Amino acid sequence: MDLKLRTQKIGGATVVEVAGEVELHSAGQLRDELQQAGEGERPCVVVDLSRVSFIDSTGLGVLVGAFKRVRERGSLSIVCPQRSIRRIFEITGLMQVFPFHQNLDEAVRTCTAFVAGDSPANAQFAAPAGSERLTASTTARSAASSTGLHSSPSAIMPSAADMQPILPSATTPSVTTPSATTPSATTPDEEER
Repeated sequence: MDLKLRTQKIGGATVVEVAGEVELHSAGQLRDELQQAGEGERPCVVVDLSRVSFIDSTGLGVLVGAFKRVRERGSLSIVCPQRSIRRIFEITGLMQVFPFHQNLDEAVRTCTAFVAGDSPANAQFAAPAGSERLTASTTARSAASSTGLHSSPSAIMPSAADMQPILPSATTPSVTTPSATTPSATTPDEEER
């Protein structure tokens, strides 16, 4: 199934309705649409995935990239009522990254309130001051994105290091390994004694 996109203004939010399959070959279309939707001084973007039948890692990367671009100045929310698509976000840990909503009205209301400063509802999703890191890989992807050239999924997908500022921090338990003890060497003369 082909990807179909429709963008409209609803109650102060720019709603990008997505239908079909979001995958390697169609993700560029979604990226371009989300870049336009995220323009402006205080963008309020709602991505409606209600009619999406499939999304792969490239599509997820496009959403993460859009979220990172918008979060400093505004808000990006996702509408995803169907369990099968929502499960992909759960498995990848992205349920903790994006504000999710069951319906469009709720998402528009929350997004516009957040952008207007009336609600701290999405505050947990905002980037901490100074957490944005610009790396060579993000710069290369930005250059590739702006020219429309995508030679591989990595041109669209952020790396794990790029997602670090977004994902909740987890402490990694330290693992200690027992040190090897070397038995003292004995000489043949000492063994006889």
